[in-house]
Amino acid sequence: KWVGYDTRAFGDFGGIGNTLTLEKVNIDTQSIIVMYTAPNQIPLNGFGPGTGAVSFFPYGDAVVAIRGLDGIQYGGTARFGAMVTPTDGSVGSYGYYVTDARDVTPPFTPGALRGGSHRHEPSGDGEWVGFTYNDQIMESLGTNLRTIGVTKLGLPVNVDSALGNQNGNFTVLVVKVKPQGEIVPGSDDIYQGSDDSWVGEYGYQKPDGTWQRARAFIGRTVTESGGTRNEVYIADIPEDITVAGPDGPLEGTETTFPMPPAGTVQRRLTYSDSNCGGIIRCSLDGKWIAFTRGGQVWIVSPLGGDPIQVTTLASSASKPWWDPSGAYLYCISDNSIWMTNVIEGDPAFGESVRITDPTLYPGIPPDALCVSPDGQWIAFNRKLDRGDGVTLNQVFIVAIRKLAILDIKPGDCPNQFTVNKQNKGKIPMAILGSPELDVADIDVASININGVAFPVKSPSVADVSGPGESVCDCGTGPDGYPDLVLHFSQEDVVEALGLEALSEDAEVDVTVFANQNDGLEVQATDCMTIHFAGKGHE
Repeated sequence: KWVGYDTRAFGDFGGIGNTLTLEKVNIDTQSIIVMYTAPNQIPLNGFGPGTGAVSFFPYGDAVVAIRGLDGIQYGGTARFGAMVTPTDGSVGSYGYYVTDARDVTPPFTPGALRGGSHRHEPSGDGEWVGFTYNDQIMESLGTNLRTIGVTKLGLPVNVDSALGNQNGNFTVLVVKVKPQGEIVPGSDDIYQGSDDSWVGEYGYQKPDGTWQRARAFIGRTVTESGGTRNEVYIADIPEDITVAGPDGPLEGTETTFPMPPAGTVQRRLTYSDSNCGGIIRCSLDGKWIAFTRGGQVWIVSPLGGDPIQVTTLASSASKPWWDPSGAYLYCISDNSIWMTNVIEGDPAFGESVRITDPTLYPGIPPDALCVSPDGQWIAFNRKLDRGDGVTLNQVFIVAIRKLAILDIKPGDCPNQFTVNKQNKGKIPMAILGSPELDVADIDVASININGVAFPVKSPSVADVSGPGESVCDCGTGPDGYPDLVLHFSQEDVVEALGLEALSEDAEVDVTVFANQNDGLEVQATDCMTIHFAGKGHE
């Protein structure tokens, strides 16, 4: 229900060094809360400290954002991750928590870095923060290369007291870079890592069934002909990041970069004939990594293999973002947001649908897509002149779908579904109406279960049930809102859900999909338990 943002401007008076606050806006009420205010900020001088680039944690009431250092000019090597919790505005200017420990005075400290972090992204379990990084020590030597690091929260690191040093959490680099002139042309070495993202909510699944935490990113390498090329890379990250690896100390030296921990594996995933780009975005199940190439959106597996082109839009596509279901990718093209089918094996794979009006704000395309965790909304920016010549990002939202409650066998709880040899008869299901959903707006012809369409038997509208506290709870009886009552052939349901392949007492999530008359998708979900009539089922 909340969208977080910073209040930076653009042009001569812009940038994070001039940004005073982090805010959030409620998508229902449009009420705004200032979550954090940077202290001692002199307007428009760019010194800092500044704050910006905010991200919510997946659990709890917390955000992480860039904050500049006190008493030091804001810059790419002089900033860190600040966690703000709670986000109700009660936290003072110094009520933040430092995420990444920082030590710029020799001897350096293992678990602390020596520069600036930005684009902080919490992991799906909320236990790590990933970021891009520039090293202050190497910058002073003329080698200012961007790379990628991670912080493991809850693992404290204390450093010497000095200007620019900060206690924080154990932090390391996970991507190895080297100066462009030292790279062997045609090798997989890189001189920049950026535009990174966590792979999956909890990582990706390896062929042996284990799960691997990783960050995917764009690496800049040198081609055989001596040119430069942006490619997709991945860094596998060990759970224990406290042990130094073979390339050198975690904290670096006075003349070398900090090096990745033992067990870190850096791999190249693409070998393209044109630059890969965009900020990497990964599906929540960890199966696919999305990026752009040649003006279209592509995906590649974290396990490797050939990339797959998923869009064929007439205008250049950019800024991909995954639907939480993994079934769709969103992107920007032709002054609009588009939704593209990426369901493996689906005949409609690669088909794209425009979901915002291209005639709105001509020449001011959507930007910075962000899909809500429940998949109902996309938040995005447009840069608008506020009337005095200052350009600011404004926050917009567009509905993708409505989520509703399904009640299987209304009045019967728990929902036990009996599979037998004949599978004859009908099974009733009700899409429950609510203040947000008028079931009279549903196009019955569009209804399907778990993506499989078949005839709906005898639809009717009646108030038969109300929602429980959560999706799979029993209905509460009539609640004053009309419901759409559907009757499906039991044989169709068994086939569509593959119920005969399940075991006794298996619990199945059932989702009925439909479209409103205006085209907006509705998803209604309930659960049922499988019972097999007769003996001998295994």
